[in-house]
Amino acid sequence: MALFVDLDPEVEERLNNAAHLLGLTPGKLAGTIVKWRMEHPDAPPQPLTIEDLRAMLEEIAEGSENLPKYPTSAFSRENIYQGCP
Repeated sequence: MALFVDLDPEVEERLNNAAHLLGLTPGKLAGTIVKWRMEHPDAPPQPLTIEDLRAMLEEIAEGSENLPKYPTSAFSRENIYQGCP
C-alpha cells in the first residue's frame, strides 16, 4: 500500500538521516517504524524519562531481595564455562 505523509522539514531531515545511517530508504524506515508501532501499541510513545526507567527497574527488582547472594567471583568466565570444551 502506498501512503503519502506530510512531514515537518525537521522530522523529514531526521528520517532521512536515520535511514541513511541504517542503509535504508526513508520510506522503508518509515514503514518499519509504523509496523513496529502497530505491533507494540502499549510501548511508550517517546523515550523514557529517568523517573520512568527507575520505576521500571524497581518493579523488575521487586522480590529480588529473596534471591541467593553470590560473590562477584562466581560470574567469572572460568566459572561460567566450567566443564565446557
